[in-house]
Amino acid sequence: MKKNIWFLPVIIFAVTLTSSCEKDYAKPNNLSGTEWKSETKYEGHYYLLKFPGNSSYELYEFEPSEGLDILEKGSFTIDEKILVLNSDDGITDRANIEGDKIFWDDLFGEDEIFTKQ
Repeated sequence: MKKNIWFLPVIIFAVTLTSSCEKDYAKPNNLSGTEWKSETKYEGHYYLLKFPGNSSYELYEFEPSEGLDILEKGSFTIDEKILVLNSDDGITDRANIEGDKIFWDDLFGEDEIFTKQ
């Protein structure tokens, strides 16, 4: 038993190190290349939010009968965990980033929660 006690500090250090390595998605560079799926599903369909670059986004809708369809794309900025999405159609939306969740109020009349995939 005494021989295995030295493992305890190593395990505690590893757990502490792992938990402190979470990405801060409120930074544009950390959003680049990520995909986020909406939690609200309507009869099998959901939204998919992609960030292909440091300042661009794409919003898709998945419908079981039609597959993935792009709804909008544009650019984004982040200020104090507020994600400002400026679509190529001239529409501006805002969402909050908290950890691995994006809370998008009033996406097509509904509040949506996206989770990092």
